[in-house]
Amino acid sequence: MSDEDSEINDLTEWKLLWLAADSKGHLAILQTMGIGAIPEFLRRSRQRTELIDEFTHEFLKQAEVVGTGHCALDVSRLRRSEEDDKQERQVDARIEGLKRTASLGLYIYSPFATARTIGGYVEEAYPSMVRVLSSLPTEIQNIVGSYRLRINFDRTPDLDRSMWEPASSGSQPPLEHFCPDCQAGLSVARQSECDRCGWLRFPSVRSAWGKSGSSPLCGFSYRFDGTTCSHCGCRL
Repeated sequence: MSDEDSEINDLTEWKLLWLAADSKGHLAILQTMGIGAIPEFLRRSRQRTELIDEFTHEFLKQAEVVGTGHCALDVSRLRRSEEDDKQERQVDARIEGLKRTASLGLYIYSPFATARTIGGYVEEAYPSMVRVLSSLPTEIQNIVGSYRLRINFDRTPDLDRSMWEPASSGSQPPLEHFCPDCQAGLSVARQSECDRCGWLRFPSVRSAWGKSGSSPLCGFSYRFDGTTCSHCGCRL
């Protein structure tokens, strides 16, 4: 990487690979191909962008297969669009490459003319088993986590920059807390418990909630089981 950091002003000169995480912490790889948009957090720092690009290339070389990759494109349509056997074989090779990459636990997105917005991305492949943000090195986690997407990849075939840039005034802010067990997003008010999988930061007996008096620390009874409060962490 260069010694002096700078912004990236012309994305057409860059054919980047970058990683993104969704609200569950699932990971995707995105290829800009010179036309795809990237988060402002990356664009403001050439060093940061180069680090993510270099890490992603190395990751694709070294990561182990964790499941099966599936192509999300209309394969029959792709094959019909090619004029000869050589081009059809190239399509088949591309599809196998996508499936191989997805088998590493990654969703794959690329910019297409069919994307709903300029600079947007369309899903090319998806994994049967996913990798999560917490599996990455800490430095990479911190960067990717800074532009975490406010969607779930398994429900979103098209991506655009509104999904990773800061929420506009009057809209809901992006989630900053995530369940360590299932990676679901947690609100600030409910960051100590997960409705999706039942995780509790301070485990207590649910059947005793609201029946065992109040926590001596926070005064609430709705998460206190007589010994432990799942709201404040108080233990008697």
